[in-house]
Parts: sequence; structure tokens; C-alpha cells
Amino acid sequence: MKFYDQLNTNIFLLKLTPGISPEIIPLIVKLYDCIVVESFGVGGLPDSILDTLCSEMARYEPHKKVLVITTQVTYEGSAVDTYEVGRRVRNRVRFLETRDLTLEAAYTKLMWILGKGVSSWEELETTFYSPINYDIAF
Repeated sequence: MKFYDQLNTNIFLLKLTPGISPEIIPLIVKLYDCIVVESFGVGGLPDSILDTLCSEMARYEPHKKVLVITTQVTYEGSAVDTYEVGRRVRNRVRFLETRDLTLEAAYTKLMWILGKGVSSWEELETTFYSPINYDIAF
């Protein structure tokens, strides 16, 4: 058993709403280490914020500023590749997808991972998708 005593709470939850302004994206990306986007449907970002979010995230190494996409749909899980709006995101920026993790489980897992530190995107991705007490199934 290994104990950890560091958590990174510098994570922002961006709940998408109709008409959300892209003007808030640069400030969020600047101030937070991780942005969890609670998207519409099974995962996807509206064109109104896609360009701004992708260009802001591209300024940083993917494991230094982490983008995570989840869904607002209870019990559905995220599946970004289901619709074209999600596939457009996949082609432009690296991100983690919560899949069947609950928002709370994903948020807590991200605080732990970012708190212990990672040195690469591959390490971040491997750690995030590694099941801990059956928290993620697919």
C-alpha cells in the first residue's frame, strides 16, 4: 500500500450551456491545470468554443494543461467519437475522456494524478485509464 498526501485542486469544471461565450476560455486555461468539460450528449464541443479551446490548449504541453471531456447525461458515459462534433475535437487536441467514470470519480482521480505529478502525456493517460477499485470499465 502506498499513501499520497498531495492533491492538485486546481481543476475547473466547465459545464456547457447554450450560448456559452468563448471569451472565458483563455482565462480558464491560464488559471487552471485541468479543465473538465461537461459536454452536451455523449461528448462534443460546440463550434462556438471549439476553436478557442483548442488554440488555448495548444499553447501548453498536454500533460501540463489537461483537458478532460465528460457528459452531462447521467448513466450514459462519454463516447466522443459517436458524433462528428466529438470527432472534430479528437483531431485537434489531446484530451482524456471519462468514459463510464462518474464526474466525482474523475475529478478526484485527476486531483490525485496531478498532485503526484506526471512527466508525460502517456503516463497521464495510462494512470487515468488504469482501474482503481473498479472505477472505470471501458
